[in-house]
Amino acid sequence: METKTKSPYFEGKVKDDVPKIGINDEGKFVKQFEEAADKAMTRSKIVEIRFIGVEFDYKKVRIGQDIVNRTLAEGFQPLKDIITESGLVLIMVKRDEESCPI
Repeated sequence: METKTKSPYFEGKVKDDVPKIGINDEGKFVKQFEEAADKAMTRSKIVEIRFIGVEFDYKKVRIGQDIVNRTLAEGFQPLKDIITESGLVLIMVKRDEESCPI
């Protein structure tokens, strides 16, 4: 029978590298986990999404600016902006007010 020998390099490495949670820290870890779970559960839901293009052209920038201002007035919030060669695209979202923490 062939016996497998342990490599001296890996011996004890896995167990030694894993941080151990102390008895006093267990409650703190569980509390942090519960807070993260509660935060994820109460996160507001996106009800509507709009992609608004704003061109950086002298004549067209005002049109995009007016659309963004109207969208903000309707209760949308900017989520992300993407820069393009001719301007930018704003991703605007309207969130569910019932579960919105703000």
